[in-house]
Amino acid sequence: MNTIKPNPKVNVPGVAGYLLWLRQDLPPVYARLVQKFPEVAAFDSQLRAILKANGLGFDWSSIGGALSSAASGVGSVLSSVGSYVAQNTPAILTTGAGLYGMIAKQQMLDSQLSAAQRGGYPAQTGIVQSPGNQPYLTTIAPAGYGSLTSYAGSSFLTSSIAGIPTWILLVAVAGGGLLLLRGRR
Repeated sequence: MNTIKPNPKVNVPGVAGYLLWLRQDLPPVYARLVQKFPEVAAFDSQLRAILKANGLGFDWSSIGGALSSAASGVGSVLSSVGSYVAQNTPAILTTGAGLYGMIAKQQMLDSQLSAAQRGGYPAQTGIVQSPGNQPYLTTIAPAGYGSLTSYAGSSFLTSSIAGIPTWILLVAVAGGGLLLLRGRR
């Protein structure tokens, strides 16, 4: 049976979101980008300063503006960054230890870059593990959709849709279904 470990969703659009996604989901790849591209190193330096100033527990989207300006220098080399990621990620990940001895699907890498180029949000990704196979990173929720982690466990029942608690909507749908079934007899 496959197990999926969702990674947190990155709620920052564009180049900044792409870089944050790489930093969070593919740290060895991000570290190589920092070494290879001075523009990414400058973004990383600004990101570290922002993190230090804000401390733990802040929302990424609350500092999105600062991150976008920090990432503006990367925009000019984004195609080169994307090409480097596409060409070197398999080798970087397979030479890593532990978790990073995994596979990242090329289509997923391309779609994350494409979203950044359009100014969109990165898709939520997660690690899929199936018995006897190498783990791999893949898209689990397209950009613009709710986080998969919000549907796991009891948090689904405590969330809301259009301000209405999900459990009330479930009860209403179930009740409506029962009324329809009863009316057909």
